[in-house]
Amino acid sequence: MSKSLPAQPSLRQLKIQAKDLLQAFEDSQPEAISRFTQATGRSGCPEPKLNDAHLVLAREYGFPNWTALKKEVERLEKQVEESLGNQFRDAVRSGNVSVVEALLKNHSALQCRVNDPLFDFGGSGILNAVNRKDRPMIDALLKAGANLNQKSKWEAGGFGVLDRVEDELGNYLISRGAEVDIHAAAHLGKTDRICALLDENPALVNAPGGDGGTPLHFARNVEVAELLLERGADVTMRDKDHNSTAAMWRINNKAVLYRLIEAGSPIDIFMACVHGDRALAERALREDPDCLSAFLAHAKGEGKFASDTGGNIYNWEVGHAVRPIPVAARLGHRALADFLLVKASPTERLIAYCLTGNRQAVEQLLSTESNLIAHLTKDEARALPDAVHFRDRESARLMLDAGFPITAKGVDGGDCLGLAAWHGDEEFVRQAIEKGASLENKDNNYSSTPLDWACHGSLHCWDRGKGNYPEVVKALIRGGANAQKQSELKKTGTTGWASPTTIEAFP
Repeated sequence: MSKSLPAQPSLRQLKIQAKDLLQAFEDSQPEAISRFTQATGRSGCPEPKLNDAHLVLAREYGFPNWTALKKEVERLEKQVEESLGNQFRDAVRSGNVSVVEALLKNHSALQCRVNDPLFDFGGSGILNAVNRKDRPMIDALLKAGANLNQKSKWEAGGFGVLDRVEDELGNYLISRGAEVDIHAAAHLGKTDRICALLDENPALVNAPGGDGGTPLHFARNVEVAELLLERGADVTMRDKDHNSTAAMWRINNKAVLYRLIEAGSPIDIFMACVHGDRALAERALREDPDCLSAFLAHAKGEGKFASDTGGNIYNWEVGHAVRPIPVAARLGHRALADFLLVKASPTERLIAYCLTGNRQAVEQLLSTESNLIAHLTKDEARALPDAVHFRDRESARLMLDAGFPITAKGVDGGDCLGLAAWHGDEEFVRQAIEKGASLENKDNNYSSTPLDWACHGSLHCWDRGKGNYPEVVKALIRGGANAQKQSELKKTGTTGWASPTTIEAFP
């Protein structure tokens, strides 16, 4: 009877065992000779090689040859490695220091991976702990050998622990050995350090850092910006990930933003809307008369502000899928919003009213412009699925009631029903069904029906904890959605295609 592999087999240990077995045979040890005979079926093996010892081990474990054994052990090792990596990642993210310490103590292989890019955007555990301001976890990881100066393995440009940290924690990290490079110095406002680094290497003034941004992209204040400009910083340079200028990165820092504009940085309508600046808005309108149609997106080719890679930086600094006039209104710049409404086209006004929840204005506009919905462009119509995807339920309902096309495509080509299903938004799913949304629409990036979106979202949506996926599934099936595929998966006991509670909702 063949032996069973251990729960956590090691190819390295098996190779050592094979060498030991060969040596034992060469030393004429009876047990080793017997094992060779039983495994090979030959009564003698005058000059065995290491390959013969490999074969003996493979046969003893029930495999026809060493290649098959090696393949299975490598599969199991990878499985164990992934499991340990997941346990380590979950423990770090949840701030469970005791679990992290136990994992690192009991698994030497994991100790060697303490700096691996197991976290978001190629970050290590220490970067995750720093981003969460978790000092106990930071200390535990440093004790385990974490490299405080390893940047994230992000293809657009890695971030260091000091690049986005607050002063108190930054000073602590520096005391523990974190190195202050040019980007960290710009972020922390350390002008003396900036001067020292540029004196040594002037080219650093425009060197790419995190996301491919220059030191100017990280400028903490006007003093830092002035210093970098004096040393030759280029205000027109854009980062690699978001295709955004330093001024765009600093849009919420008015003093730095306006200094960069003064230095010749390109401007846009969002800068004016964020700060309620009519003069800047007028300039933006002169430079781009169609700028009020702008919206923020992620995918290449979606609107004016989508880069080829990680979406415009405004998605994180201003808001996902936002549009100029609603931004001004949301930030309390009513006078600018009213001025821009006068400049806007009727469809731009309609969207602005919807996104600011002004139902009365929507109804009044539609009463005088009865054919307005028919004139919505593709980019204008996507305001509905964008509102659904980014959880602006009030605006989405208002657009639905106003007659926005329910077939309009948003993120990943999803329509409003598919995206609502992905978020587990039971209420909007029912509303969209009532408005006639297609229950079998597959015209999206994944050729997925709304039921498919719901199943995937129950496992992968970022805010799935807020969703009611079982009720979404029930609503879709009541509406007439074809659930045969999912029901067959449920009957066969297949898992992993939806959350357990979502699976239970299928007949």
